[in-house]
Amino acid sequence: MAIHYLLDLLWSNRKELIIRESAEKFLKVMREKQTLTIEEAKQVIGHVRTYYKVINMLKKIGLVRTYRDPASKKLVLAVSVESYKFFVKRYLMEEVEEFFRAR
Repeated sequence: MAIHYLLDLLWSNRKELIIRESAEKFLKVMREKQTLTIEEAKQVIGHVRTYYKVINMLKKIGLVRTYRDPASKKLVLAVSVESYKFFVKRYLMEEVEEFFRAR
């Protein structure tokens, strides 16, 4: 699964396994729903400190953005589809190149 490979790239440190698993769960839900309110995202991730670590990391790399929903006036998180596709494509190309270099 592409999400798994992307997160391996981002969080290869075993100490942050909980953060990685939370980010994976969060991105799976985001792929289905496309947007989540801050409260819904905190429920998906579980722990508040883990939520902030996951969201800040995903914002830094450009996978998630925050905006205010005009109808409900709530802050909403959205997945940047273009960034997601770019990271997955780049990672898969690196895997293919490594495979052919190994031969």
